[in-house]
Amino acid sequence: MRYWNSVTLKVLQDYGAWLDDEGYAYATEYLELTTLKQVFNYLIQAKEIPAQANFELKLTKPSDTTTYCYRDTEVEAMIRHCFATPSLHWLGGVIVALAYSGLRISELASLRWTNIDLESGMLRLPDQTRAGTRAQRQAAQSTKGGYSRTLPLQDRFRAVLKGMDRAADGRVFHGPLGGVLKPDTVRNVLVREVIKPLAPRFPTPPGEPGFARGRLHSFRHFFCSRCAHSGVPEQTLMRWLGHRSSKMVQHYFHLHDKDSVAQMRKLDCADNPAPACEPDAGKDVVGGVHPEASSSQDGPEGCDRRVG
Repeated sequence: MRYWNSVTLKVLQDYGAWLDDEGYAYATEYLELTTLKQVFNYLIQAKEIPAQANFELKLTKPSDTTTYCYRDTEVEAMIRHCFATPSLHWLGGVIVALAYSGLRISELASLRWTNIDLESGMLRLPDQTRAGTRAQRQAAQSTKGGYSRTLPLQDRFRAVLKGMDRAADGRVFHGPLGGVLKPDTVRNVLVREVIKPLAPRFPTPPGEPGFARGRLHSFRHFFCSRCAHSGVPEQTLMRWLGHRSSKMVQHYFHLHDKDSVAQMRKLDCADNPAPACEPDAGKDVVGGVHPEASSSQDGPEGCDRRVG
């Protein structure tokens, strides 16, 4: 399609169906379709398209996320799979970076060595879209929130960076052939070469989000869940992720709310006085579950299978 006046309601509906078939989350579909409709409305207001060509696109704004949150064992399996396959070494580094930094794939793709200080262990994500000439701004690094942020390098991510060669173009990560890292290429290779081969090890219940439905943004949820479980303050995590407010962050902090768990245990103890409710009984309990009982679980996780 070459012209905006060829856009119709059916065209956008078909595009939304294609996004769904490709495995994109509803929130992504909503953003894509509403953005296209806004551009279409602007062209009508600018009288570039006749007013009679307008149409109504009804979409329900997403109120929650259905993005799957990977579990520790799943992320570890993907990393091992990539580093055991020479043609996927590049993807192994990308997965480590996404899982242990919370960066968006677009941010990772534009990451440059000048953004990284390995000695101090810090990473700076600049937003340069408001500085320099127009040509410079078009080629500049940017963040989704539109402002720069700094975050510390997690040890595993830092180790991967230390082992990488520095290319002449200054970019940190590159695609399978050594060129610019393209998000669509990463997503396609992840699904085809990693998720599908490993899916039998991590079966997905029918009708539920699961490993087979995991995508690149699932690594961001994984990072968020680990931070919440590890006690990283909510405001600190939001700064790392580049959020001024976030339902995703709130979801995982609610999921790992130790105070809520403690209050619920008090309620359970009031109804069922038992040895486990005695003052000293909680010393070997983590989150209300004995280590012996939790050892069979897939790591700290707390990734909600329903919401991820």
